[in-house]
Amino acid sequence: MATDIFVIIGYMDREETKEYGWSLLGMVVASMVLQLLLVVMQNKKKPPWVMAKEMLIVVTGMKAAVDSRV
Repeated sequence: MATDIFVIIGYMDREETKEYGWSLLGMVVASMVLQLLLVVMQNKKKPPWVMAKEMLIVVTGMKAAVDSRV
């Protein structure tokens, strides 16, 4: 996620690549929203703190790292 943010900032700084920055930002946001919706659907019957923990993992971009160690 850090590299995505770095690239988006780089695209937004230059007028000729600003459109690429906006489209990349849209894709990252859409992916994040989809992942959060999946977290809600998978954890709706669990205690709220479990869902909050899973959402925090998704928002911080650590989902792949957490899943790989399980």
